[in-house]
Amino acid sequence: FSDRYWIEEFQVTRADLDRIAAHIRETGLARRLVRGRLRYGPETSAPAQPAWAMVSLSEPRPTADLAPLAEGAPGLFGLYLALCDRSALFENADPGKRPRWILTAPPPGSCTPRHAAYDPETYEVLCLPDEPIPPEVIGRLWNLGLLKAVVGPS
Repeated sequence: FSDRYWIEEFQVTRADLDRIAAHIRETGLARRLVRGRLRYGPETSAPAQPAWAMVSLSEPRPTADLAPLAEGAPGLFGLYLALCDRSALFENADPGKRPRWILTAPPPGSCTPRHAAYDPETYEVLCLPDEPIPPEVIGRLWNLGLLKAVVGPS
């Protein structure tokens, strides 16, 4: 993936990308990553997208729980750096202790909900099942406390 993808999709900073790239070069992880991506293609599932994976959580989770697909310490470290750097989106629920993360703002991007939702004050339909919704509607669903319900299990 390009740097632009990581920066826009996951809000990883350029400094994070540089640190991760240096670590990958030093450990030889690049060969394993490239072979895996050539074999299986890019990873686009929910665990690879921490903010979206966290929408349905009701309790804070440690970094390791948010990265089941991370390949060892380098992947976990990269995720930790990204979570720390995005304080507007992620927050450590236990400052001064081993971090447990919560989502503090709506995830970036758009999604396709599993359930319909409407604004309880205006009765405006905000989304319908299986129809993509734009980021501004995701923000409204988040503010109304409905995002978890529309993207949750069927």
